[in-house]
Amino acid sequence: MIRGIEFELRQENTNDILKKIVETVGLEIQYWFIPKAQCEVWNSDFNDTFFTHELYHRTDFVQKCSLPFNVIFLKIQAYLHPKSFKNITTYSEYIQSNCQLIILISDCKYVEIYCKEIDVLQKFFACFRDQAENLIRWITDNNDSRTSMDIL
Repeated sequence: MIRGIEFELRQENTNDILKKIVETVGLEIQYWFIPKAQCEVWNSDFNDTFFTHELYHRTDFVQKCSLPFNVIFLKIQAYLHPKSFKNITTYSEYIQSNCQLIILISDCKYVEIYCKEIDVLQKFFACFRDQAENLIRWITDNNDSRTSMDIL
């Protein structure tokens, strides 16, 4: 079964990654949860943290993602409805949760997107196919080497 996609971003595409993700996923996702311990994102001048809250409503998140920023590492969990938000640490927890999407970005450019909807994953694949530094690849039950859904 397909779990997600992974790819390495070209340097020139790192500043608008979140905007492209939000545009691709569509209007369904309403809540974006960012565990504090899983986030190092700076404003464009590197003098202040970019995300100041753990939870953003869709409108605020879209507005925030249109601003310039620099991602060192980041984990985002996306939800359709306002239920309990907690840091999901395993794939099994993710599958059993109401979380629809997990985005993991590490070392400024390595991106993994886990999504429960195959049609949304196909949209992500098409969107990022030409922006990836190397090949974009499907994450499946057979090749997923991730043991934790955390960056650190």
